[in-house]
Amino acid sequence: MIEDDELLSRLSELPPLAPDAELRRAVHSRARGRFLRPASSSRTASWAVVAAVVVYLGWAVRFASELYQ
Repeated sequence: MIEDDELLSRLSELPPLAPDAELRRAVHSRARGRFLRPASSSRTASWAVVAAVVVYLGWAVRFASELYQ
């Protein structure tokens, strides 16, 4: 970031704004809902990565063993 940036210097001079209570409640409840949601998609993605690694390693071992025959 450049220290002499006029826009950033003007923005840093603005006073901070506090969100109203209704907005804070809405953001908090949405974030809490996302945090507590079950992580089934990440579990599926993890298994897909594990399967891809196993298949790749199997191919690599087979390819390397064919080099020495």
